[in-house]
Amino acid sequence: AKAMENPTYKNNVALQGEINHRMSSDMLFSEFASVAMLDLHKDIDVKDFDCLRAMINSYETQCSGQRMSDYELKYVDYFVKACETMIHPDLALHALNRVCDSTNM
Repeated sequence: AKAMENPTYKNNVALQGEINHRMSSDMLFSEFASVAMLDLHKDIDVKDFDCLRAMINSYETQCSGQRMSDYELKYVDYFVKACETMIHPDLALHALNRVCDSTNM
């Protein structure tokens, strides 16, 4: 919106940075869903909060190096699905770390 209202070089660079960040996030979570074999159409409630916290922490430290952005928060559901459907929480973390290592956000 800022780049449309005031199309300065600085605003356009910021917009392109945000677009790149979102594209990288989309690609990483798409790959994670594939590696973890998640059923994205199934609604699952959180029961294993320790696993969910570990997944978020691992993502923030191993993948992005920063707290999850507002945009990335829409993918927390992927972590929930992985924590609740995989045989062991360590398998969910392993799948995430594997994807993070291969994409290097």
